Amino acid sequence: KDLFEMSTCENKTWVTTKEFIFEIKKNLRV
Repeated sequence: KDLFEMSTCENKTWVTTKEFIFEIKKNLRV
């Protein structure tokens, strides 16, 4: 259970990071 919660938290962080990088790249193009 703890391991599952940890991996879920990591996945959320990874998704947020991916979206953050995507926004930066989008802004750099403009």
